[in-house]
Amino acid sequence: MKVKHEIALTSKRMIHDFIMTENYVVIPDLPMEFSPLATALNSKFIFQFDKNLPARYGVMKRNAQDSKDIRWFELPAHMVVHWINAWEEKNEEGDDIIKVYGCQQADVNLDIADEHPFVNDAQQTIAKWTFNLITGKAQMEELIPDLKVEWPIISQDIRVIRIDMRICQSFQTRCRKLNME
Repeated sequence: MKVKHEIALTSKRMIHDFIMTENYVVIPDLPMEFSPLATALNSKFIFQFDKNLPARYGVMKRNAQDSKDIRWFELPAHMVVHWINAWEEKNEEGDDIIKVYGCQQADVNLDIADEHPFVNDAQQTIAKWTFNLITGKAQMEELIPDLKVEWPIISQDIRVIRIDMRICQSFQTRCRKLNME
C-alpha cells in the first residue's frame, strides 16, 4: 500500500537526501533556498544557503495517515547533502529518541567559479543529531571537527539498523573508516 502526503516546507528548498528509520521518516527542511532571481540577476547557483534561517526537521511515522502528524524540531542553520544512517533507541532516561548521522556544514556556497566548492574549501564534518520524541528537544553535535568528509557509504541493506562504523570520503586522506560512538 502506498501512502502519499503533501508536506509543507518553510519555502522552496533543496532536499537532496532524506532519512528513514525502521518506523519513522525524518524530513530535512534546511535553509538551502530556491532562488531563481539570484541566478537570473547575478549568475549565482539557483539554490542559495540562508544562514539566518533555522534548520527544521519533521519526524513522521512511516505509516502515518496524515501529514498533520509530523512533529517538527528546530536547530540553528546548517546544511546536509548526504546522510549516513539513522535508527531509533531509548536514551538513559528511557525516552524514545532517533539518532541520525550525516555530513553537515554550517555555511554553504554552491556558486561555482573555477572549481567545485567542495574541492578546496571543504567544510563538511560528521555530526550526530538526536531527536527526543518524548520531550520534543533536538540536538546536533559535531563529532570530529577537524576531519572534513563527504559521500558516506553504508550498505543500503543495513540502513535503519544501528551500525557504529561508517566509511566516508575524507578530503585529506581519501576513504576513512570511522567509529561513530
